[in-house]
Amino acid sequence: MLDAVFKQCDPDFFTPKLKHIHNSKYGIEDLIDIYKRRIHPLELVSSDVSFQNVDKVDKVFSKFLGKSIWKAVFDLKVRIKDKPECVVCFEPELLNALERTFSLRHELVHNPRADFKLKENQLKDIRNADGLLFATDIILGNMIAENIDPELRISTE
Repeated sequence: MLDAVFKQCDPDFFTPKLKHIHNSKYGIEDLIDIYKRRIHPLELVSSDVSFQNVDKVDKVFSKFLGKSIWKAVFDLKVRIKDKPECVVCFEPELLNALERTFSLRHELVHNPRADFKLKENQLKDIRNADGLLFATDIILGNMIAENIDPELRISTE
């Protein structure tokens, strides 16, 4: 989604926020290497950001939203198209499930065990985390649509 922000949003929207999410300084050797490899500066920002815990996710996307992404998710209500009486809300427990899923990922990557078996509660956390990610996609998708680069807008005239 961070790459989508950079590719689809008006640069006037995201440029002032870059210094808050990427404040690395580069030496001349680094700049020459970046130039030789034809690395776009926004690729440096995306590759430097680690989304391995909920605080880091919030730190980056709150800069664009102007508030916590998790607060935005918990305020979100989604109606089912053919069932307007059905409203889906996203509870803080989903954030705990995502945090536990990040911890599980860390354990599997850094301390793999041959005898590992996924437990029912871990599977439930993954399903719940998936719901939270669905909500963040809605929040960030709306933010991108509201700040679309004028050069990407489709004329309806």
